[in-house]
Amino acid sequence: MFQNLLYTFLIAISISACNQSSDFSDVPELTFISMTKDSLNQGINSDTLFVTLGFTDGDGDISISKNNPDKLNLEVIDLRTGNVSDNFLIPEIPVSGAANGVSGEMTIKMLNTCCIFPEMDSIPPCSVTPLYPDNQLVWQYTLTDDAGNVSNSVTTKPISLKCR
Repeated sequence: MFQNLLYTFLIAISISACNQSSDFSDVPELTFISMTKDSLNQGINSDTLFVTLGFTDGDGDISISKNNPDKLNLEVIDLRTGNVSDNFLIPEIPVSGAANGVSGEMTIKMLNTCCIFPEMDSIPPCSVTPLYPDNQLVWQYTLTDDAGNVSNSVTTKPISLKCR
């Protein structure tokens, strides 16, 4: 086994690649490991936290491929709305052969977002109101490999999004 550290704009990945693919399923698997804090201030790109996820993939095809070099394959959903809030491209993972399984951790820099309010109150997103001092934010992650296999979904712990 070897370890390597790869960086992109928003993802750092620590990789262990194994010579035996039988250790893991060819369908990627994610696990939630940690996040650096449990609150964010609302706004656009003014606060951040880091989420660390574990991953495994039996055939090692979760990163950039020659077939799909621009494929964004890590999807993030804001569970307050059910909408995709971000997508990331897993950087190239060096493996010594196509049948190598991979496992490791990825740390994702997540930018903050705006508070949202019930439609009946007609308060625009990102507003400051004493009616709603905070939102509870949870992000859900899924990973799609190059063969189209979709991982399980994992979520962060609840994040207190400060609306002030």
